[in-house]
Amino acid sequence: MIPRISGNKLLNSISWLNHPYEFLDRALEQYGLTFTLNMPTLGNALVTGDPAYISEIIKNKHLIGGRGTRVLRPLLGDDSLIILEGHTHFSRRQILTPFFKTSYIRQFDSLTFTATLDAIEKLDKNACFSVFHTVRQITLKTIIRLIFGTMAQEKEKTLTQLVDAYCASFQNPLFLFLKILHFNLGKFSPWGRLQQNKKALYKFIMDEIEQRNAVPDLKPSNLLNELIFAAHQQKANLDNDSIFNEVLSLLLFGHDTNAVTMSWLFYHVYQNSDIHTKLKANTGNPQQVAEDLGPDNRNFLKACILESMRLCPVVVHLTRVAEQDTLLLERTVKSGDKILPCTYLAHHNPDIFNTPYAYKPQRFMSDKEYYHSFFPFGFGARKCIGEQLALRQMQIILSTFIRETHLELDANFKCNPERQLLLIGPTHGTMMRVV
Repeated sequence: MIPRISGNKLLNSISWLNHPYEFLDRALEQYGLTFTLNMPTLGNALVTGDPAYISEIIKNKHLIGGRGTRVLRPLLGDDSLIILEGHTHFSRRQILTPFFKTSYIRQFDSLTFTATLDAIEKLDKNACFSVFHTVRQITLKTIIRLIFGTMAQEKEKTLTQLVDAYCASFQNPLFLFLKILHFNLGKFSPWGRLQQNKKALYKFIMDEIEQRNAVPDLKPSNLLNELIFAAHQQKANLDNDSIFNEVLSLLLFGHDTNAVTMSWLFYHVYQNSDIHTKLKANTGNPQQVAEDLGPDNRNFLKACILESMRLCPVVVHLTRVAEQDTLLLERTVKSGDKILPCTYLAHHNPDIFNTPYAYKPQRFMSDKEYYHSFFPFGFGARKCIGEQLALRQMQIILSTFIRETHLELDANFKCNPERQLLLIGPTHGTMMRVV
């Protein structure tokens, strides 16, 4: 019998939204790796970090993704990759995938390295800075270049400002989950600010699409051109609005998620002097690091990144919805039921990860594979398309900071997990200083 979380639904929901790590730690201790819950923000759901369940979820064709991300539609529209389902999702993914393969993304290594050096030069000695805000400008520059190709400096600056404004439209996660907050009072309400900033981004991107549409024999040399070309070929139900939604999704999740992940990474590395010292001794020139990168690379630098993502996954769960009645390990799942493969629970399974709350990069130095127990980028057909880009960026950025600066955590910084919309990051994005 799978246990059910007890207590007040509303209070549980508030705890889930505001303190998900703490909520899941309590649930793991009291109920184990698998339990059910009922919350106003989720409805009825089965939550699991059990590798046996995860394995079955991956294989079950009647548990589909996309539908569980509908809360994102006010941000991303109705038809970006993260929201699409079935064949439409598959067709869209086929168009995007070539631009996230190693053979393509390695051309952005030097840009990431240069942008990191520029960010380091702007840091004032002994002044506090947020890792999140610093890294975010680096990763945003890269994703803009991947999507749009080389742009005029002033145009790229304008786009950066528009994305920054859109991301700052609101901060409280309740805005996404409670439709009662979706009222438009212009700049005086979160929904109004969102609409104004989205309209400005829409105009910029649509102008760019129209300009490229007017180019004879447009070359698919960057992702936006490829989307336009696919629309001309009537592929994947693409039109100009669909292209805008896809570009917007990539702009937001193509840089913010990585910046939050690196906020945790810097905290874990710099709170442990032995790990920092070992990294400094074993990390080569960042440009050489880029040459050595690969999906199967097993160095200490990458192990530090993977262990940070294990310990503090920025996305605590995935969502699958049953499109028809089905079985999951002999448990009946009814049509419409939600299944939440829980990254946080799986990553803290004591049967898989000894001392699961300790930061131990050596876990990822061996050939051991954590099948169905470690999935920071998701799994199956909906696995994050930007995984290799994210890992390359993190290795280059961290190695550059390790070699080029002397940093320490700010003495007044208290690290607590906090929700940043759908992502969970450290307080203020980890505050550090140059020494």
